[in-house]
Amino acid sequence: MTIDATDRKIIAATAGGLPLAAAPYAEVGGWLGLAEAEVIARMSAMQEAGVIRRIAVAPNHYALGMAANGMSV
Repeated sequence: MTIDATDRKIIAATAGGLPLAAAPYAEVGGWLGLAEAEVIARMSAMQEAGVIRRIAVAPNHYALGMAANGMSV
């Protein structure tokens, strides 16, 4: 898969995380002049092609009031 300028804009807009909104993909689409469905479709295609590895939640545990964070494998 080759990514185009629109894909690059989506990657740049979401590199710091998705917005905390009820419809984050619609908000990203609004920033870029795209429909929510197009943002979702393009991100899904990039994920399937391995351009985007994953879309995951990474909470800030300090902001949630936790003093420590543990991880096990």
